[in-house]
Amino acid sequence: MKVDPIRGLKFGAANAILFPIVMSINNVLKGEPNETQPLIVGAIFAFIMFSLIFTFTTKFGSDMGD
Repeated sequence: MKVDPIRGLKFGAANAILFPIVMSINNVLKGEPNETQPLIVGAIFAFIMFSLIFTFTTKFGSDMGD
């Protein structure tokens, strides 16, 4: 297993940016109000989780079986 922290930070940051955008669109489509706190907590959680996943895995998704 190869550790790649730069890859992890890139994908973690991308997911942290996209999470609030997707959640806001989802709330608008459902007709629910946008609350700031769940978006911030979710973005932090997404950053941490996806940073760890992509730091410690060089193969992800369809490459998993190779």
